[in-house]
Amino acid sequence: MSPISFIKRQWKNVRGGRVTKGSREPRRGQDGTPPPSGLSRLLWTPEKFHSSQSSQTPAEPELPTQGTETSTAIPPTDSPNPAPPASQPAVPERSSHTSNLPKGHQNLEHTEVERDRVKQSSSSEVTAPEGSRSAAFAVDHVQATAADTLEPRVNDDYTIGWICAISTEYVAAQAFLDETHGQPEHVHRHDNNHYTLGKIGKHNVIIAVLPDGEYGTASAEGVARDMLHSFPNIRIGLMVGIGGGVPTLHDIRLGDIVVSAPRDGNGGVFQYDFGKTIQGQTFEHTKFLDQPPTILRSAVNGLKARYELAGNDGHQLEAAIKSVLAKKSWLKKNYKRPAPSSDRLYLSKIIHLRNDKRACAMICGDGPSKVMERSVRGQDVPKIHYGLIASANQLMKDALVRDQLAAEKDVLCFEMEAAGLMNHFPCLVIRGICDYSDSHKNKEWQGYAAMAAAAYAKDLLGEILPNKVEAEKRILSSS
Repeated sequence: MSPISFIKRQWKNVRGGRVTKGSREPRRGQDGTPPPSGLSRLLWTPEKFHSSQSSQTPAEPELPTQGTETSTAIPPTDSPNPAPPASQPAVPERSSHTSNLPKGHQNLEHTEVERDRVKQSSSSEVTAPEGSRSAAFAVDHVQATAADTLEPRVNDDYTIGWICAISTEYVAAQAFLDETHGQPEHVHRHDNNHYTLGKIGKHNVIIAVLPDGEYGTASAEGVARDMLHSFPNIRIGLMVGIGGGVPTLHDIRLGDIVVSAPRDGNGGVFQYDFGKTIQGQTFEHTKFLDQPPTILRSAVNGLKARYELAGNDGHQLEAAIKSVLAKKSWLKKNYKRPAPSSDRLYLSKIIHLRNDKRACAMICGDGPSKVMERSVRGQDVPKIHYGLIASANQLMKDALVRDQLAAEKDVLCFEMEAAGLMNHFPCLVIRGICDYSDSHKNKEWQGYAAMAAAAYAKDLLGEILPNKVEAEKRILSSS
């Protein structure tokens, strides 16, 4: 019989004024005293009642000696066919020192002895009368079972939204989770996003990825909008992934990281294909995008200072990436750092043939007349750059246009999603550099660049206190 069924039967017997089948009067204690009334009778047995009565008198109760069996005495009833008492297994011995214990401790040990008797009778397949079973043991069992069941997380537990554009970025983001909570139990009925829930440090994070084959600002905006409808408690956002570097004015190399930061009146991201074209004048950019939330910009500065104080490169991002890949060795093939020889910066006039799939080294060559000479870095670790990120609904593969925008706006990176987020999903944009925004673009560095960006994002979240995130306004209510 299950514990819950036993308790229900006990209560039914109490309501009927009986404890054992066939009896017309409720069972009494050893001294003939009637049992207590009401709900307290549910946990009552004659042995318990006798023990509680004895504990109220100065005299110590007699304890069974070694080898003595304890049985339950059932007084006669008026029934013509009284139910015979069932045989009881021997009660485990109680040590002689219990008589010196305080009375409360004696009662506790008496309860433990009765629990042992119930377990012993269950194991030996001896069925005891209903009234002699331990209801307290059944209650404890139900409570323990309920305690083992953890309350599932709800969507409002997640306060940080993390958006990726492609599956490579999605894999890298999940690889850096400290805990993985799986997928949500439910989302908004019009939400078509795919999510992964997890925890980084003390923050609950929700990660989403754009649909396969979709790129650009409009698609990113749609993913962010659906995320906010399903997770309305999101306070801050991150756009983390890969991008094309601009090495014209800065020593940006493959595997480096670019973090959006306000510069020269721009909020950290500007949409370079939105504006006005006037005859005889240069293209005029007219769209202003919001800057990242203050809490994120403060964390960027705090992390920058911590890296600088540590000396050398300051950070341990490369070590963090290696640690993740050591645990998930199957990712090494596509996500480890490629050989330094594969990082080639071609002169802007050198164009890779459009439909030729061969490697640049075979088609374009790697001689000094085609590849820009750069100093050798001391260590193969990512460098972090802070500044303006150019975003648009087009993929940048033109070195000449790249250099022109770099000269005009001092941009550090090109990408295709952030411009659709900044005014509706205030976030920080973090990009790992996988190419140089020219015709020599390839996928060799995409995996490592995605890992580098995710590693930095995790470090950044470590600089933010959870209560400061809770103090931020919900993005949904402020948009």
